[in-house]
Formats: sequence, structure tokens, C-alpha cells
Amino acid sequence: MAVTSREKAIQFARLSLTTVAALFPPDTVIRIINDNLDEIDFDEKVDMVGITSITSTAPRAYAIADRFRAKGIPVIMGGIHPSALPLEASLHADAVVIGEAEATMQQLLNDFKNGKLQKIYRSDERPSLQNLPLPRKELLFGNKYYREMDTVQTTRGCPFACDFCSVSDFFGRTYRTRPIPDIIREVKLLKNRAIIFFVDDNIAGRPNYTRELFKA
Repeated sequence: MAVTSREKAIQFARLSLTTVAALFPPDTVIRIINDNLDEIDFDEKVDMVGITSITSTAPRAYAIADRFRAKGIPVIMGGIHPSALPLEASLHADAVVIGEAEATMQQLLNDFKNGKLQKIYRSDERPSLQNLPLPRKELLFGNKYYREMDTVQTTRGCPFACDFCSVSDFFGRTYRTRPIPDIIREVKLLKNRAIIFFVDDNIAGRPNYTRELFKA
């Protein structure tokens, strides 16, 4: 993603795939590829391909998925667009994860190991934000997409439910906050603390929490 100004474009990386990567066993070999910047090696020997997509990137995501599946490589799709239109996404994927991955990823990985992937993975329970594994940001190091600032998520969801917004559909009509000590520990581990970008959809949805967070 790029936030533009008159002077320059500020590049920052989304946390979606680094968050999913943290849910895999630690000995798993994972590579994150940004299709805007990196070349995709469709001949690379891999066990699984995971793709996240928003609506504007869905056609390209489907084209990538189709090429890997044509080679017999299982494709897992998730993110805002597949969550909104899982039946459409399922035409291009072996499995579609609806909503937040923490609630279903362990089941998906178990099914994958046993050769029994389900078409749709969805959980009615929203995951707790306590003691979350930290996003695997080291998978992005060296990529120019990650050089200028670091990103942190402190909340998920929004206390409002505007009909034009996808946030409530994706996260449910919930507003969950991470424990502030967890956030402070993560901030202390950041490689680039000169600029920290909070990627929350509505960081001020609970003002008392926000004030306490900023003071900390």
C-alpha cells in the first residue's frame, strides 16, 4: 500500500500475511511475495500457496491461483474479498478462509497434512487478541516495501456498522482491543521505531483505551 503526498509516496506493508505466517509451525519455510514488486516463480517447488486479496486485486489473485492450481499446487485464499465472496473465490482456490485466520488456521493445517482440505473455513467465534503471536515481519526485511516505517495493530473491528464499509462484515460487529502491555512489548522489538504506523481501522473507537495506549 502507498500513502501519497505532494512530496513522496510512503510505502508500508500490510500485516495480513505476516500475521498468518506466525500461525504456522516454526520450522515451516515461508516466503512472502508482493506481486507489485516481486517476480513470481510459478515453477518453484512449494507445498502450498496462500493468497490474500482485496477487491481491486481479485482478478490478478485469481489468475495467480489458477496457474499454481494447474500445476497441482493447493491454493488457500483469504482476505477481504474472498471473505465477502467465498463462493466466487472457491472457484479459484482449494480452500477459502473467511474472516480472521487465528480461529481456523490450525484446523486448516491439520486437514492439509491429512489431505482433507475443506472448501470453506469459517469460525463463528472471534479470536481473542490476548497473547497473539507477533507478525513474522522478518519475512519482509530487505524488501523496499518495508523500509520506511513499521506497522502495528492495536484493535480489530469498529464500534460502528456503516453500510458502505467492509470492516464490520470482516471482523463482525465487534471492537476488540489488544492488551496494552502486549503492544508495548511489540513496539520495543520493532526494528524501525522512528515512524510507527498504527494500521487500525478505527484506533479511537474506545477513547479511554486509546488515551491509555498513547500514554503508555
